[in-house]
Amino acid sequence: MKFTQKIPYSIRRVLPIFCIAGASMFTSCSKDNHEDEPARDVELYFDQHDISQIDINNIQKYANDASVKNIYMIPQEKPHWTNLGSHNITKLRQILQQRTDISPKVKGRGNFKFRIGIPSEVPADSLWLEQHGWKVNADLHQQKQR
Repeated sequence: MKFTQKIPYSIRRVLPIFCIAGASMFTSCSKDNHEDEPARDVELYFDQHDISQIDINNIQKYANDASVKNIYMIPQEKPHWTNLGSHNITKLRQILQQRTDISPKVKGRGNFKFRIGIPSEVPADSLWLEQHGWKVNADLHQQKQR
């Protein structure tokens, strides 16, 4: 079956329609899609004697990496944090705040096990730690709820 009927048209009206259709096809067929690379999370561990993993330069390196979604700073369970006094908790918060101010990717994770009663001497610092993802004496809170 052949179509032999001619359809009258004006090139001035049809050409813009073909341009729009062609442009939409080219934009939808983009081959240089960089979203295929999966984002990853980085976990940096530290304790009260060794903060080399959460060095500012190290965190800055991960913060500038586009493939990194979140940077978690995690306190080690051992050695325990029970020997820190209230002034040391304030210093710890200042050190961690310097790191979290580098990028919104930097977050806290994990639990600080301080001596009972010490965190309540510096409530602003304890609340800051909680607001940025860390837990303060989480094991004690679970025991009290039982």
